[in-house]
Amino acid sequence: MRDLNLLNSLNYLKKESFLIIMKNTEIAIILTGVGTIILAGAVIYQTSILQEEFESNNRPWISIAKIDRLEDNKIVITYQNFGKIPNKEGKMGVTWADALFTKDLMYKETPLVLNLGVVLPNQQQYSTVLEAENVNEAIAKSGGDMYVGILLRYNYLNDKEGEFGSIVLYDKKSSQFIIQEDWIK
Repeated sequence: MRDLNLLNSLNYLKKESFLIIMKNTEIAIILTGVGTIILAGAVIYQTSILQEEFESNNRPWISIAKIDRLEDNKIVITYQNFGKIPNKEGKMGVTWADALFTKDLMYKETPLVLNLGVVLPNQQQYSTVLEAENVNEAIAKSGGDMYVGILLRYNYLNDKEGEFGSIVLYDKKSSQFIIQEDWIK
């Protein structure tokens, strides 16, 4: 009888040990699964950050390189792609006024009518935006100073959009364009 009790006790211990091992294994499997999910989330997050950084570094960055008022009273805007890839297409809008205006007003009142075309990396292109009569008329109305708003919008890659805007003062006394505000997206 004693041997039978000992054998029953050993069988009981085996079952309990087996159950303890199984519970620990299940806990280890669950913890491994949770850890794997957390690690996968961290990898996805890091990948999205790297993708954004790559796209930020490898995109067109088109902005104004210079603005000139020529002797024949034309205003010529030279724009350049400072980025690493060309844009697909783009438009430019120009507006002018005799008083400083805001970026919000410029968005509302500046039609994008001039085609930028494709601008290759480091390429400069120009556009004559105001002819002699309009320049003289705008300056005459302002009594001297004239504010010019320039908005460039362009597409690249999978229909992503880039933008450059500038509000510039044309100072009649110095015959120079002075940047009042710039922004880029």
